[in-house]
Amino acid sequence: MSPTPPLPLHPDAPQGRTTKALARTWSLLLLLMLTACGVPENPHAEQADPGAVGGDTVPAAPRDGPQVQQLPDGTTLRGVVRNGRRHGIWRSFTTRGRLLSQTEYRDGMAHGPVAVFHPNGAVRYLGQNHHGTPVGEWRFHDEAGALIKTVVYDSTGTVRAEH
Repeated sequence: MSPTPPLPLHPDAPQGRTTKALARTWSLLLLLMLTACGVPENPHAEQADPGAVGGDTVPAAPRDGPQVQQLPDGTTLRGVVRNGRRHGIWRSFTTRGRLLSQTEYRDGMAHGPVAVFHPNGAVRYLGQNHHGTPVGEWRFHDEAGALIKTVVYDSTGTVRAEH
């Protein structure tokens, strides 16, 4: 896509180098705006599900049926793909087979309970998704199992309370 030409200058404005410099400035600004409009970072990154690698589709294993996927870090994902999307319960495991997370999916979106664990097996957080959106009370714990905080989401995924 070619950059949008600069807005025309006022008829009394000086022409020549100033016009070229202004055109270059507008082009750079437009380029910066287009490249800055990428996907925003997840503001709740600590709450992201390790089992949710790759979003709602599973490009590495396009066939339907039971899946076992090995990630570069050694984590193993297990679940079922239906119509090219995650469906049912997906679990992630450490290299030693310890459960890291369990998330329920419906037609490629996290829908239902989510449980994520610390490497020592203690609960890291528990929550609920509704069609890919966190809803209700999510409880976060430290590695010893003590409650660190509680976050409450409304039906749109907006944080309503945090204690």
